[in-house]
Amino acid sequence: MRIFKNLLLNGSYQLLLILIPLITTPYVSRILGVEGIGLNTLTATIVQYFTILAVLGTNTYGAREIAYYQNQKRERSNAFWGITFISFITTLISGILFLFFVLFFKKYEVIFLWQGVALLSVFFDISWYFRGIENFKIIVSWNVLIKVITIILIFLFIRSSDDLIPYIIILSLGTLFSNIILWLYLKNEIYPPQLRNLNMRRHFYGSFALFVPTIAVQVYTVVNKNMIGVLDSIGSLGVFNQSNIIIQTALAVVSTLNVVMLPRTSLLFSKGDVAGVHRNIVKTFNIASSIAIPTTFGLAAISLKFAPFFLGPQFRMVGIIMLIQSPVIIFITGANIVGGQYLVATNKTYIFTLSALIGAFSNVIMNLAFIPTFGVAGAAVALVISELLVVSYQIFRIKEAIPLSVLFHGIWKYILAGGIMFMFVFSLNYLSKMTLQSLLIQILMGASIYLVLNKLFNTFLWTEGVLIWKKIRTKKSN
Repeated sequence: MRIFKNLLLNGSYQLLLILIPLITTPYVSRILGVEGIGLNTLTATIVQYFTILAVLGTNTYGAREIAYYQNQKRERSNAFWGITFISFITTLISGILFLFFVLFFKKYEVIFLWQGVALLSVFFDISWYFRGIENFKIIVSWNVLIKVITIILIFLFIRSSDDLIPYIIILSLGTLFSNIILWLYLKNEIYPPQLRNLNMRRHFYGSFALFVPTIAVQVYTVVNKNMIGVLDSIGSLGVFNQSNIIIQTALAVVSTLNVVMLPRTSLLFSKGDVAGVHRNIVKTFNIASSIAIPTTFGLAAISLKFAPFFLGPQFRMVGIIMLIQSPVIIFITGANIVGGQYLVATNKTYIFTLSALIGAFSNVIMNLAFIPTFGVAGAAVALVISELLVVSYQIFRIKEAIPLSVLFHGIWKYILAGGIMFMFVFSLNYLSKMTLQSLLIQILMGASIYLVLNKLFNTFLWTEGVLIWKKIRTKKSN
């Protein structure tokens, strides 16, 4: 039940992350416009290169290491301080390099400096520790409060296209404060540092091993945006970014499973329970697929009319990009489970790294070929193919440990149910005028059709949901 509570808690937070863009994105898009959104995206992605160096790989590595020592306070404390000191050093180095960049680049200097607050956020970020000990309540509760305050400040202070810098300030300081607050909860969690027992060299190599795939992943999640800005235009970058925000928002719910299950899988592996790890992965992969598949089909079904309705007429092209880009929800979900959970938890980071490098290399090559000819639509196609290659390679490499017949057992039911749902919702979307009322009807209709078909096909999602509901009912009656 602890896992279920963590899923419920983190799922509720991810739901908030969905609601926030639904509330703020239409407003910000109309206020800042295509150019403002494009400039924000361009500067943020450049700063992200420096944050990647600052993080190094400690986020994923840290959560895994803390999970290994959940019940051993001294070892847990040593791991925390060793990883934290490495993070301090890499953030300082990255910060110095960033200041040199701003000093010599000069263009958009003020915007870059405020975007650079993200580096301070990395310096104070210890959320990986609380994920490692599976204490999601602290992370979620404070983040919810900060997010709500952020929404209020955006509506109060972002009033015209000249308010790009205040918008960046609000977002940057919100993330910084939410990270600083977590330090207040460490008092009874860990012992003071013992410098001779920090094993910083081991933690550095462990973090660096996850740094390489992180760089590779960023090539096709960040570099592609820069390539759109250079090979196409800032306006097209704004279009791509808004589509990406909606896709990432939809992905937020599915990613909950990976965030919650990684520490659990790592703990099972540290105990030598290989069979338990495999059961965990198969179960998580099935449930994640059951959510990702209808999300993909549903978003594709409403995309063409939803984008201009949600973002404004100037973002009509976003609908086409969403339609092209929507399959990445399925591919990234699969990669999060197979790569981000199984390969990382079981220390098979070399496979994880190779898959990321395949995605990065293929994405750059396809962007160079597609963007000059097809523009931003070409970048969307390149991203989809790259993500497909990543997850395909990961699944191919683990098929000896987890056979494909086991991993994909029953997945066809979700695909069939999602396909039928898509036909109904797409037809309704095409025939009706897009309003808030018609959008809600389409969403409810799609969800109802998918749920009924899950019951009809007796899917794992349905049987597991019924089982959890019975346990809740039994607990309430007692």
